[in-house]
Amino acid sequence: MSGTGWDEQGENAPPAGGPAWGAPAGGAPFPPSPYGGVPASAAGSPYGGGYAPPGYAAGAETLTHGPTLLPAPRRRRGAVVAAGLAAALVVGGVGVGGYVATGLLGGGDQPEDHLPAAAVAMVKLDLDPSAGQKIDAIRFARRFPGGKDLREDGDPREWMWEKLTRDVEGAPPWSQASEWIGDRAALAVLPAAAGATEPEVVGVLAVTDEKAAVADMASLKNAGVAAADGWLVLARTDAAARAVVTAAQAAPLADERTFSEDLDRIGEDGVAAAWFDGPGVSALASASASSQALGGLPGCAGATAPAAPRVPGHGAVTLRFDGPSLELFGSVVGADATAAASGAGTGIEALPAGTLAGIGAAGLGPAVTKQWDQMLAQVSAATCEDAGDLVDIASTTVGLDLPGDLATLLGDTAAVSVGGPGADGTPSVGLKVTTSGAGLGDLVDTLSGLATDAGVPFTAKVVDGGYVAGTGPEALAALETPGAGLSAVPKFRGAAPDAGAASVVAFADVQGLLTAYGDTMPADARADLAPLDALGLTVVVAGGGEQTLRVRLTTR
Repeated sequence: MSGTGWDEQGENAPPAGGPAWGAPAGGAPFPPSPYGGVPASAAGSPYGGGYAPPGYAAGAETLTHGPTLLPAPRRRRGAVVAAGLAAALVVGGVGVGGYVATGLLGGGDQPEDHLPAAAVAMVKLDLDPSAGQKIDAIRFARRFPGGKDLREDGDPREWMWEKLTRDVEGAPPWSQASEWIGDRAALAVLPAAAGATEPEVVGVLAVTDEKAAVADMASLKNAGVAAADGWLVLARTDAAARAVVTAAQAAPLADERTFSEDLDRIGEDGVAAAWFDGPGVSALASASASSQALGGLPGCAGATAPAAPRVPGHGAVTLRFDGPSLELFGSVVGADATAAASGAGTGIEALPAGTLAGIGAAGLGPAVTKQWDQMLAQVSAATCEDAGDLVDIASTTVGLDLPGDLATLLGDTAAVSVGGPGADGTPSVGLKVTTSGAGLGDLVDTLSGLATDAGVPFTAKVVDGGYVAGTGPEALAALETPGAGLSAVPKFRGAAPDAGAASVVAFADVQGLLTAYGDTMPADARADLAPLDALGLTVVVAGGGEQTLRVRLTTR
């Protein structure tokens, strides 16, 4: 069948004398593609009837494979059930500990080759790793109660498919899906289709037999399906799925420079990856919010609804195994690093070695100073009140000069420690701040007085380089005692290896917390946490406007 756009063996060819899969009968034109494709006649389209990419003209080079689509009479509408199934495959695969291989993001056909360049976000994973990685990951998952029924000699795809499609109406059983399911899947967010206000959420799934996959997935309720080039597209409707095929063939996400550079920055391949374009996500959020706006706030004619959140920058994250640890690593470029915590060193390393949970941040004081006017403007716009007047009232009430005193109290570094229960059974909490400024002693006294007035057992005192505060004398003493701190604890170093260079660090000694407080937890929750050792999070502000995120989960 050379020149038709279908494979040479005709395995995916439509019925003789009839239209292409999903094409209107009698050569009727397709509606325009909302993702960049333009209608083409059955005679002139390289797809055998359907969409041609932008710029296509009769006589142009024929593509090697056209879309395999559902028969035209079927038209399902409603929620994005199929895309939800793809999401379950992606999220569920990662959630069981990631049975996918470290070769996920290496060579070969990738989901981004089959998603439109218009996508603003994507998450993907591999469904069939190498044998060695599969066994290691299954063993990891089996340490948790939810993975006990995984078999080392079995196909984890079967286990996942059966669990995740249990409540999906019309999903084919594994006995059918196993005949065509491929190795990779992804979920993506696209701009709203023409005439719509909500973004399109679509899924793609690699398949080995397009025709069988389409036939089996046709039973899904309230969803649309199409297939091309060895990939099944799952969307809200059949037409939406066809539009994705067309747009991806014309301009795939993989060819976008920002996308490829973002994935290059996250380095070593992992068990899954995700990508986002902040401006694109912000534009979709703004359009969606505008379509749902109801005007001013009740009782305040001049008030404006809060603007949709602005997502700055663009970047990617990967989830990967590092020995017995599971690590999420990401890189974002273009975000304003000085708008939040910034600087290297948070002070968390100097917290007491017995800290069970802690968090530290650098540069909170300067960040408050920088963002203060913007925050007041947003409050004023939403309340029809002069936020400055509200601040003046608050300042008089608490005895602080805002924002200056608040910036001093937050300081250059601030770290909070949570230890074991005190004599009264409540957690021991401490705060250590590196700061300076005129009247620091008075500010610390004011802070202690506010805590006392509120009935909080919290006292503070000035020390060299700043101040410390805690829930009692023991907490204060632990913060002031010299000697090895949290940085000397092996599980802290393992969970937060780049803490010294980070602007934000968080740490939890999972086993320590279970020992100290676990008797109040349900037995099943304790069982879920039992294999874990520690959790760490670090944010590093690097050069060139890049920020990196590392979340690391270590096991016993």
